[in-house]
Amino acid sequence: MASSDASSQILRDLQWAVQSPSLIKNAVSAAILGDFELSQLEEFFKSQNSGQVGRYFEALIEFWLSKIRKVEMVERGLQVQDGTRTLGELDFVFRDEEGVLTHWETAVKFYLHHEGSFVGPNAKDTLERKFRHLTEQQIQLGKEEMPEIEKSEVFIKGCLYYHPSVEEPVELPEYVSSDHLRGTWIHASELEWLKEDQDYHILEKPHWFTVPLQQEARSGTTIHKELTSHFESSYRPVHLIGEDGARFFVVADHWPSAVQS
Repeated sequence: MASSDASSQILRDLQWAVQSPSLIKNAVSAAILGDFELSQLEEFFKSQNSGQVGRYFEALIEFWLSKIRKVEMVERGLQVQDGTRTLGELDFVFRDEEGVLTHWETAVKFYLHHEGSFVGPNAKDTLERKFRHLTEQQIQLGKEEMPEIEKSEVFIKGCLYYHPSVEEPVELPEYVSSDHLRGTWIHASELEWLKEDQDYHILEKPHWFTVPLQQEARSGTTIHKELTSHFESSYRPVHLIGEDGARFFVVADHWPSAVQS
């Protein structure tokens, strides 16, 4: 059936969310999307209007689980409280195709390799901290809140970015998958690393996953001018994707000291 650019974009993002490599070893890494009607996707996302990358990713996974895999969703975004204090939120609790009660914690993250660590564009966030939070705190919280849970797993997608003048580490953290998606990051004063004879798109939240269909590509020369002007007055990082799918993060020269989401 014919579809709008918006629904086609969501479909591409859904394929990426399900089929892209996991950031984490021994985590859930789906390979099959499954069959469904595009009208189901359009209808589901009429009520999903969050501009947050993480919330959008969760909605994509919810659609895949509930509308394509058709699992029995037991809890979605269950807030766990101790009196008036919120201890955390369980992303998904469902019965899988075999009837196994399963708890999933999901995340999509983008981290820049810097001085041996993987740091978020907002430098308060790190891969180490996020991984420990999900696998230790959140998974344990699920077991305590719902002892009947039989399987606990994490579903983590995203990309790790490396600086072009620094060799990739020989040894990654033990929990990082060796086949994770890779990109390039640079400081604002290093725009020469972006080739002027290539075309790029600026990725806008929440669509950080695939080449945007509703945006014309900018030439490398245009991107140089736009980003030079941008960083004269802002510390906000800029996320790019090339027509060939290559990913880039450009951050302010004072990053990671200057923190801004």
